[in-house]
Amino acid sequence: MGTPQTTVGNQTMYVLNGITAGSTYIIQVWGVTSAGAGEIETKTIVIQPIPNPPTSVDVINARRCACVTGDVTDKATATVTWDAPEGDNGDVMGYHIYYFRGETGGQRETVTTGGLTGQLENLEPDSKYTVTVAAYNSIFTGTESDPAIVYTPDGCPSPPTNLNAVKSSNTSAVSCTITWNAPAVTNGDLTNYKILYRWTWNQVPEYPSENEIESITSDTVMIDTMTMTKEVGPNKKLSVRVAASTCYEGEPSEELEFICINPATGRIFLSVHNAHWFIVK
Repeated sequence: MGTPQTTVGNQTMYVLNGITAGSTYIIQVWGVTSAGAGEIETKTIVIQPIPNPPTSVDVINARRCACVTGDVTDKATATVTWDAPEGDNGDVMGYHIYYFRGETGGQRETVTTGGLTGQLENLEPDSKYTVTVAAYNSIFTGTESDPAIVYTPDGCPSPPTNLNAVKSSNTSAVSCTITWNAPAVTNGDLTNYKILYRWTWNQVPEYPSENEIESITSDTVMIDTMTMTKEVGPNKKLSVRVAASTCYEGEPSEELEFICINPATGRIFLSVHNAHWFIVK
């Protein structure tokens, strides 16, 4: 037995210095008053070693594209795998996965798991993450592994902004030039823009019926093109939305309604004996 150490008053904690990891110790505690020593309580403890670092840490993106729903808030997911640490590590209870975004000094997040694999959720797309893994036992968290680097895939771009249209007429049709600005958030490298058109019949105010939707079509242009000219046929209205794409198409912009109208050969409204008739020139 070592030399007994004494605490003062009602103190119920004592720090043992100089103990050796991997060794077994017998601890005895008893109280002492002016009347003498009390009953001894004995406990045997094993000081487990500090776990060595896990090896072969690898990080794999769960998907090739983080854009799943088209929403700019879609996140990336990665799977981390590793091998158990070598040597005497005591009774390993599990592993802590540490990760942060960026180069250095980012805010570290932690995921704890009992096996040799773990999932990292809610990662920002188009970002670099640094990942380390440490084993832990009942006493110590071990040394962290060498860092592993993962680059998350592209995500969803936000809708293009400042959608606009300018109309120019000629003898037989109307052309509408559509322009827009790039998304405020790209979440990766943009690949193209999709222009969505909604064609409707022209509605004169005294018409009793609602607009009739004729069709929805689309064109795709590359990212170096921020404009599109579309011809509007006689008696038609054209409404437009624009969506940007990275590895997947993001949400489109708000609809720019009835931006281009060609009143040529418009309908004539007649009322005969309380019946409504439409005559197209």
